[in-house]
Amino acid sequence: MNNFNFSFTVLYIVCRLAWANCLNNIAVFTSRKPFYDAAYVAARVAEIDAAEQLPDDQARGEAAETLRIHLVDKGKVCIEYWNLLDRYIASAFPKNEWKPKREAAGSDLYAEAVHENWDKLRTMMSNGFEFISNNTVALSAGMNMPAGFPAEFEGVKNAFNADHDAFLLAEETAHTGTQTKGEAHDAIYEKMRLMLDDGKAFFVNNAALKDQFILTNLVELVGTPTGGGGGELAEGTLNSGETKNIFSGTQLSATSKFRTKVAPGQGYWLFSANNATDGFNGSGFYVQGAPPAELDWNQIGGPKAFVNVYNPNGMIVDYQVEVI
Repeated sequence: MNNFNFSFTVLYIVCRLAWANCLNNIAVFTSRKPFYDAAYVAARVAEIDAAEQLPDDQARGEAAETLRIHLVDKGKVCIEYWNLLDRYIASAFPKNEWKPKREAAGSDLYAEAVHENWDKLRTMMSNGFEFISNNTVALSAGMNMPAGFPAEFEGVKNAFNADHDAFLLAEETAHTGTQTKGEAHDAIYEKMRLMLDDGKAFFVNNAALKDQFILTNLVELVGTPTGGGGGELAEGTLNSGETKNIFSGTQLSATSKFRTKVAPGQGYWLFSANNATDGFNGSGFYVQGAPPAELDWNQIGGPKAFVNVYNPNGMIVDYQVEVI
């Protein structure tokens, strides 16, 4: 979880500026704490560079996004083949047996499978293939099911499973990458904060130098206020069913507006809340497709003390929301 309330771009600039101020006063820092030297500062700057070079959300999500496109196509083929199986069942068995036969083949999963619930689709196809294997003779009787259909059904099922496995791995890799980048951000921020606190103590009687080690001064110097003036950026991932607080009242104002971003095929709710743990209550804006250029308070539920995001989907979702 990020311990700062400004964008990653601002974080990198502020950190480099802070360490440059440290280096400019390295003699004082070294005299107070000997571990502060030019090599130590260079190592911190290298950590900032490394954190910045880690792939961002878009880069990490590209593989999963591409695989999801393939998954949608393979899923449609699966539905097509399962529907063919359903028609073979209708011809092979008397009407009073259709319901249990179809259920054995996975019909109870169809409504969710057809709406891109990949786990349900996968299980439905597995059930369907097992049903074919157990009822090949009955399904084939009377020139009903073609001889090659079982192998075709299995091939479609296996192709979908392979893409599904790759998609899940890509999502997990993206999620792990998000955590890694977040941890790197927190690490460079915390080390900078420790140094800034030292600098304020070292120059307590020198107002001009002390000002160089006050975080709000550095943030304002690069053009992004820390409270209510816009420029705050929240981005990350949401697990299925997860709600997360992204902004608090100190980062917002009555005139705040919001800019959102979402990967194709994904979506999340953006909503105002009375506290950081409030769950989604139906009043907010669902971000998907091509989001509006900006959203106002009324669109996300009205002015409240917090802004949260919620993922109602059965997949990991990337979110990006900026206060403007």
